[in-house]
Amino acid sequence: MYNSMDLLAEAINDRLNGSCEKFYFVGEDGEKREHNIQRYYIKPFPATKLEKKLFSLSKGKILDVGSATGNYFSELTKHGNVIGLETCNALVKIAQNRDVNNIKCVDIFDYNTKDKFDTITLLENNIGLGGNVDKTKILIQKLISLLNTNGKILIMLSRRAKKDFVIAKIAGFYKGKTGKQVNWLNITPDYLKQICAENECKLKIIAKDDSNYLIEIKPKM
Repeated sequence: MYNSMDLLAEAINDRLNGSCEKFYFVGEDGEKREHNIQRYYIKPFPATKLEKKLFSLSKGKILDVGSATGNYFSELTKHGNVIGLETCNALVKIAQNRDVNNIKCVDIFDYNTKDKFDTITLLENNIGLGGNVDKTKILIQKLISLLNTNGKILIMLSRRAKKDFVIAKIAGFYKGKTGKQVNWLNITPDYLKQICAENECKLKIIAKDDSNYLIEIKPKM
């Protein structure tokens, strides 16, 4: 069985070498939905208004979780010193080949450091990487533990969830190959706010558009 993120990396590498082949995520219903892979390599990074707002609010020592190829690091580095975390080694190699060398190949849940950060960012709905509610609670605890005093977490949160949360089961699909299915949690701001309250932190909606919320999470003082 193929790793879905490895298939994504293969698609990006092929696109960089002139291919027009499309990459898809396949849901439980079997429907293939094309995933925009231009975001991982096109310059300048095609940021939305909310993403531009997130970049402008980032500062100081920045930790980015789920960095993929780090294509938006040119924006983040305007506001601070960035370290990225990405679990897929093939995506990290693409970043390195494009002179983005500050991404570590490590899972946030396994990330051990004495460093503290002024800003932690999660783009692309990466708050969902826990895959379920219990692991998302652990993720929030982990992120809070990595913050400096007065630090903050900035999240691009998808508006897909119409109830408290929905667990999407998705798999990558490329050139006839289907990747291993992974769970991705889509969660509402209200339900995420409850999780934050359980962990002595507070959530604020900074802005929203038709697709996403820009969320800020800070520890309660």
